[in-house]
Amino acid sequence: MRVPKQISDAIRILVRCHAAGDDLIKIAVVAQELGLTKQMALKLSNILRQLKFLDSVRGPNGGIRLSTAAKDATVGGVVRALLTRPELSQVARQVVDLDGLYDEAFEAFLAVLDRQQLQDLADRSAQSATSAQKLRSVQKDTSTLSEPRRRGTPKRLRGHPT
Repeated sequence: MRVPKQISDAIRILVRCHAAGDDLIKIAVVAQELGLTKQMALKLSNILRQLKFLDSVRGPNGGIRLSTAAKDATVGGVVRALLTRPELSQVARQVVDLDGLYDEAFEAFLAVLDRQQLQDLADRSAQSATSAQKLRSVQKDTSTLSEPRRRGTPKRLRGHPT
């Protein structure tokens, strides 16, 4: 089963807001971190706000944060809510149903997502970010071992006679 990309991106926005805790985060920052356009992040955050998953504060010090009601939300519940929006469910509706088989399979798929909370995804995301940061640190430390440090340009390359 595949979830439409916009629904996947909406879940990623919720996970990012969950990781920020009660702090407000600017939509432009979320868009940049998740590799989304600012317009797409704004569209999805507005939908999530209308569905009561996000709270927003306007103004120069404003931003978005996970709503209190959404802190215990399951991924399946979020997907179900997002599929009620016609602009997000168009792709999901284009699949040909074979005598209810698709509906049954999709309900089984959502049942698996119901067991997963946003908190679980945020924890996994934080762990993978920490692991990636440690890997970059190790790579940086080992790269200095393989290459000798050079000081300036050698005289022979500066046009000086050797």
